[in-house]
Amino acid sequence: RSSEALITGKGNKQRMLFLTPEAQAAIQAYCNERDDPYPALFISHRRNKGQPLTRMSIWRIVKRAAKALGLSKTASPHAFRHYRATQLLNEGMPLESVQAYLGHASPETARIVYAHTRTAVLRDQLDTYGLSAKEAIGRE
Repeated sequence: RSSEALITGKGNKQRMLFLTPEAQAAIQAYCNERDDPYPALFISHRRNKGQPLTRMSIWRIVKRAAKALGLSKTASPHAFRHYRATQLLNEGMPLESVQAYLGHASPETARIVYAHTRTAVLRDQLDTYGLSAKEAIGRE
C-alpha cells in the first residue's frame, strides 16, 4: 500500500504524493545515510551544501544517470513524468485521476497533453474488439 506525503509544487501549490513501499524504503535508506540537520529531503552535497536541490540540479542528475545507462538523450524528469502519466492512462486510470495525480489545475491541460494516449488505446481496443464489416454482416 502507498503512503502519502504532502509536497509543494509549481506555483507554491500543495498536493498529495503517493509513495510505493519501494520508494519509502529508498527514501528511508537515504535519510539514514545522510545523518544531517538539513530539513529539505533532497539537498546538494557539493556546491551549496545542504541547500535544497534546484530544478536544474535535478535535471542534470537525471541526464547524467540516463547517459550512464545508455538511455535516450531525450530523458529528463519531465519525460519520466509524461511516461508515468501515459502508462496510468493506458492501464485505464481515468483522466481526471491522472490530472489530480500530476497536479494539473485544469482537466483541459491533461486532456490536450495526453490525447495521443487515448487515441492509441482506442486504436488497440478497436483492433481487439471491433468487428470488420464482413464479420458484422455475417453475424446477422
